[in-house]
This record gives sequence, structure tokens and C-alpha cells, in this order.
Amino acid sequence: MLFSCLLKHERAGYKFAVDILLVSGVCPVDIVQICFHYFLSVPKGGMAKLEEIDTDEYEKIMAANKMKRKKYSIIIPTYNERLNIALVIYLIFKHLQESEFEVIIVDDGSPDGTQDIIKQLQDVYGKDRILLRARPKKLGLGTAYVHGFKHASGDYIIIMDADLSHHPKYLPNFIRKQIQTGASIVTGTRYVRHGGVHGWNLMRKLTSRGANVLAQTLLWPGVSDLTGSFRLYERSAFEDVISSCVSKGYVFQMEIIVRASRKGYHIEEAR
Repeated sequence: MLFSCLLKHERAGYKFAVDILLVSGVCPVDIVQICFHYFLSVPKGGMAKLEEIDTDEYEKIMAANKMKRKKYSIIIPTYNERLNIALVIYLIFKHLQESEFEVIIVDDGSPDGTQDIIKQLQDVYGKDRILLRARPKKLGLGTAYVHGFKHASGDYIIIMDADLSHHPKYLPNFIRKQIQTGASIVTGTRYVRHGGVHGWNLMRKLTSRGANVLAQTLLWPGVSDLTGSFRLYERSAFEDVISSCVSKGYVFQMEIIVRASRKGYHIEEAR
């Protein structure tokens, strides 16, 4: 049995509603925590400050591209994301209704029951749409992407986080940018106008910004955000670049984009 909780909130004169899909077996306390966590991730001033997606334009692009239908494999590494994963999955399905896709979740032995929630989501959406590819323990972010890629069947690979810092409503932007430009890689950026990240404290933002400034100075990668993990890759480009990567942890994000730039791949930025 499914439960759909429609949350309504008014802030600064704007109304917005958020649908949260939950499956049976999730305790009421978790439901409250999930809802509370979502509202904490909303920037001050409400959803009105977020960039709006031109859904009409997106649907036209997808309709025109229907004859050569492409499939997207979304790889999401998880560790203790029980309170986030149901909402993230629901939002992905909500915002990619016009696209063919699969979600590959690489869970590194989360002790909080993340895998139990994922299995319930598989009952809802199907095991062909939600693939759980668990590992026994934390083995590094870079290796999680490589592990997920081994099970991906899509023409394009999308990587994103499960903690809601990457809102699925922006996925159409990445797809639209790739279709319009023919880019091999579309990378999200937090360092242009209207860009940003939600749910990070000041120290985490400063650390990320500092790492990007240092990397830009030393590596000249040609993109504004090296440490971000919200990206779309053409399958062949992803396979080619990761074959030469040696990093296993968070440095993987920088290494893969630098190597792609050195190899001459067409890279575009989206926000």
C-alpha cells in the first residue's frame, strides 16, 4: 500500500507543494523526520528563489528526440540515507516522466536500514527501474561510481548525491543542455549566478570553494566546479575516462573532469 503525503507551505507570499512518496513499513517518526529534513533543505525565502524549469521547452525537446530515444542510468551512492532515499527516488520519477531511465543505487552496507527502504521502493517502481547493487562496506566514492557503471544499461550516465543537495528537479536541465549542445559531459556548477547547493553548512561550503580555487589555479580544467558530483556523461566518455582514473575517494570528482578536459571532451555546465 502506498501513502502520498502532500505538504503545503506558505512563505513570503508564495505557495508551493511537495509530494513525498512513502512505502508501507516506514514508521511515522521517520515520516516526520523526512518532512522536516526536506524543509531544512529549502533555502530561505522558499522555493520561489530556485531557478524554474521551462517544462514546455523540455517536453518539446524530448518529443523531438523520441525517434532516437536515449536511456539514462542514474547512479546514486548511499550510506545511511534512510531518511532521504524515498523522497529522492520519488522526485526523480516525477521530474523525468518524459525520459527513459533506471536508477542504480550503490549502498555501502548502511547500518540504518537504507537497503530495506530501497527494496520497498523496488516493489513500487520495479526492480528493472530501481537497481540495488550493495557492497559490504564503505569502499570509496569513486569505486561506487565504477561499480554502478558495471550494471548500467543507459546511453548516458548521471551521477548525483542522495542527500538532497542535488535536487532532481534540475535533471531536465542537464538533459536539455546535452541535447542542445551535443556535449559529452554536462556538469553542475555551484559557482555561477543562480547556482548553489542546499543543506551545507558554512564550513563545508568554504572547504569546497577553497578546493576549487586551488584546483583551478593548478590544473586549469576549463570548468568552474571541479568538486561537484552532479553530472551527466555520455556513456562512451565515462567509460573511457574512468579507465584511466586512479582515485577512489572524493578526489575522483576532480580527477575525472580534469582527465576528460585533457582528452578533449566537450564539456558544458548547467545549474
